Amino acid sequence: MWIPDLQAAIFEAARVLQAEGALVAIEPDYGGMMEHPDLGLRGIWIDALTRAGADPHMGRKLPAACEKARMAVWVELSHLPQQATAQAVSLLEDLPLTADQRRTTRIAANRIADGPGGWSQFLHVPYFLIVATKG
Repeated sequence: MWIPDLQAAIFEAARVLQAEGALVAIEPDYGGMMEHPDLGLRGIWIDALTRAGADPHMGRKLPAACEKARMAVWVELSHLPQQATAQAVSLLEDLPLTADQRRTTRIAANRIADGPGGWSQFLHVPYFLIVATKG
């Protein structure tokens, strides 16, 4: 998520890998984030990560970048949604948020903390699990 030039990094990884060597990566993709109930956090994550210099959609870009470097790619998506916690929402505090985003984040964290718990509230960011093998 924090690599400024993904394709250059993948080409370099492919170059230094031995034959049959593998690049293994686990990368989030905030574009596929699900939340229930909708607390408005998905857009905040995407905006704040972008402003901080990350690519919140990196997970979906990684397989094609590996293919372009002529590696065989195996992809799996994580399928482990989590019950929402105020602690998970608090991770946003380390990112550059606007005043409105901070307010929305605080409200969301309080709603989750004061909510009924269990699966009535969940947050899920899919992760791309990738193994790219050099031929």
